[in-house]
Amino acid sequence: MLLGTLAFIRMLVQPPIMLDATPAGLVSYLNVKSGKYSAPGVLIPWQSIQHIEYYASACASVSSTDLLRIKSARLYLAPGHLVPIDEVSILRKMSLPFGVDGSRNTGIDWDNAVFLNAVTDFGKPEAYARELENLRKKYVDSTFAP
Repeated sequence: MLLGTLAFIRMLVQPPIMLDATPAGLVSYLNVKSGKYSAPGVLIPWQSIQHIEYYASACASVSSTDLLRIKSARLYLAPGHLVPIDEVSILRKMSLPFGVDGSRNTGIDWDNAVFLNAVTDFGKPEAYARELENLRKKYVDSTFAP
């Protein structure tokens, strides 16, 4: 019981890092398979990211009457990027329920999109995604500055 209390206090004082913005790019510490945040992270280079925006979706759940709500930062990646999407994205093509027409045609370029969790203590998810886009612009601009 004491170890559990100590682990809880440690998590309050020093919570796990979800995402880190570095001069090289965004580092996601999400382990997609376990759903937990831990090191080592996966680098998403700024040069691979064309744009970042807020993405929200609500889908009917197959197993209950509740809606599945998704609030994420959607990263549009440049074609030919080397980002391992399956290791960093909280959404993948097969993770969404079927659409109303029975297909998975959502209009998303799954080969060039990464979805990162935008629900944080930072504030509203929309503001978080906007701040990530501002950081992208700042780091990309500083890369090309003379």
